[in-house]
Amino acid sequence: MNTDTPRQSKTYVGWDIGGAHLKVARILSDGSIETVLQTACPLWQGIDKLEEAYHSVCDTLPTNDIHVVTMTGELADSFSDRKQGVYRILDAMAHLLQQSFAVYTGNEGIVNNEAIADIESVASRNWQATGEWLAERCREGILIDMGSTTTDIVPFKSGRIKVQGDNDATRMRYGELIYSGISRTPIMAIADRFDIDGVSYPIMAEYFATIADVYRLLGELPEDADLYPTCDNAAKTMDGSAKRIERMFGCDWDGDMRTARVKAQAIAKVQQLSISRALSTLLERNRLSERVCVIGAGSGYKIVQCIAEDLGLQFMPYHRLLNNLPKHLEDIACRCATAIAVADLER
Repeated sequence: MNTDTPRQSKTYVGWDIGGAHLKVARILSDGSIETVLQTACPLWQGIDKLEEAYHSVCDTLPTNDIHVVTMTGELADSFSDRKQGVYRILDAMAHLLQQSFAVYTGNEGIVNNEAIADIESVASRNWQATGEWLAERCREGILIDMGSTTTDIVPFKSGRIKVQGDNDATRMRYGELIYSGISRTPIMAIADRFDIDGVSYPIMAEYFATIADVYRLLGELPEDADLYPTCDNAAKTMDGSAKRIERMFGCDWDGDMRTARVKAQAIAKVQQLSISRALSTLLERNRLSERVCVIGAGSGYKIVQCIAEDLGLQFMPYHRLLNNLPKHLEDIACRCATAIAVADLER
């Protein structure tokens, strides 16, 4: 996107607009990362939630930056279909930014927001932006971005992304998009029964607990990864999570934390096994070497590390590929990998 601003003063802001979170990164002209932010953005409640999320972060961003947008939020059921979602999100950003901005369009590159001709090139492309950014820097690898709701698995080799799916439906079919994340996934979406000490226990098909309760109980839930109310609107505490998990099994929690943790471990094992199996399938399908490195991103990048190491694979967190990144930004940089990627691709 052209501008009359002198090159040395250019700054780039990447926006990753999801259905549940808004992620923002600001990059200076030398590639250094100045700001990385995330806030809740429940688009299923209406497009005005994007405006609220924007205003919660925009005061920290200088004006006259070059803005680049990517999204997955168009799938929110507040929109009649994905096409309406794309256009309403782009219209909202045009209103909020009060200037032209760039949009990541996958294979078509980064284009001006007023030049969008095909919504399929815009809808749910954030995974591709991160994969493209990595493919430009690493000879071979596989990105696993475990976010709050989904896990993207994106192999790349010789400078190119190696995927079969091109949208949510086909990516799920080919195992490149797993609808399971580290905080928002309902436990009933992971399995209908779990093996505990050799016994198969069914669970209730009720929205009583989420995977955030599981990882909180196991001490593996990252700080600020769970930005939404709990299923029962009660406290985000160990005791609260234990009660919610026991309720999934039709039980009242009697204060026995050990038993609750055993159940949490069983649930986490099943979720991680589903991701591990998808990873193994994609490694074989794309004929990646045994020395391939898994690049972990998203709020669950440390869970990704466990999955990779269990398979005997090398692992690297996304933030290690970022130059001169302050240590206090490492976790949030992994969480907002796509926002950083789109800003840097424009740079």
